Amino acid sequence: MLIADTVNELAARLRLPADIFAEKWRDVEILKTRGGVDRYGRRFSAEQELRRSKIGCDLAADATTATSDQPQPY
Repeated sequence: MLIADTVNELAARLRLPADIFAEKWRDVEILKTRGGVDRYGRRFSAEQELRRSKIGCDLAADATTATSDQPQPY
């Protein structure tokens, strides 16, 4: 498990572009305030607790997809 104090630090540890990772992080925060659903069908709500490992895995997958033209295996 990777633990970081900031979004940028977590992006660096995941070896992902910090700007894309931070954008995805903000998207999840917005979805949480609105009770929204992302493009993968994951529902987010303000009451839902997101664990660091879950956030890191999901955002890493999204950021990797955003930086590649090829489908990513999950």
